[in-house]
Amino acid sequence: MKLRPRKTFIIVLTVCAAVVNAALWVVVWFGFPPLATTYVIRYSVLSGADIIGTRADIFIVPFVGLVALVMNAAIAFLMKKREPLISYAFIFSSALIQFFLTVALVGLLIVNSRI
Repeated sequence: MKLRPRKTFIIVLTVCAAVVNAALWVVVWFGFPPLATTYVIRYSVLSGADIIGTRADIFIVPFVGLVALVMNAAIAFLMKKREPLISYAFIFSSALIQFFLTVALVGLLIVNSRI
C-alpha cells in the first residue's frame, strides 16, 4: 500500500495529537499525587484561586482532549472523500486543541506546585 503525501500528513498529525493526549494522561497521573486533598483548578491573577477541586477534576483536561480527538478524527474520516480541506481542518483543530490543553495543564502544574 502506497501512502500519498496528503494521507501521510493526516496520519502523522493524528498520531502526534494522540501521543500528546497520552502524555497529558501521564502528566496528570504522575504530576498530581492522590495524597493531596485539593488542587487549584482555576487561577486568576486578580483574585487568586477561583475554583478548588480534587485530583479527579483535573482528569477532565485530558478527557476533553481525548473526546475532541476522537470526534474530530471521526468527522475528518467521514468527510475526506467529499471535502478533503474540511478533513484537514478537523485534524489540525484536534492537534491545536491538544496544544492548548497542554498549556493549560502546565499552568495547573505551576499553580499547584506553589501551594
